[in-house]
Amino acid sequence: MSSPRTTHWATLEQILCYLKGAPGRGIWYRNHGHAHIECFSNADWAGSKIDRTSTTGYCVFVEGNLVSWKSKKQNVV
Repeated sequence: MSSPRTTHWATLEQILCYLKGAPGRGIWYRNHGHAHIECFSNADWAGSKIDRTSTTGYCVFVEGNLVSWKSKKQNVV
């Protein structure tokens, strides 16, 4: 969200078109029977064979539903 690009805008437009074309449906989240917030992260240290940079990522689940995620290739070795 700190540096959005045209591909992000296109994806947002697709989501909004879906929501507009399906009134009352929305995006559904299931109740998994718990009120936990779970966060997971991972990294592969120097995993790129080309430039030996690392990739890190995380995802956040609220009540078992994915609400946020990110994956990033690091700038430096």
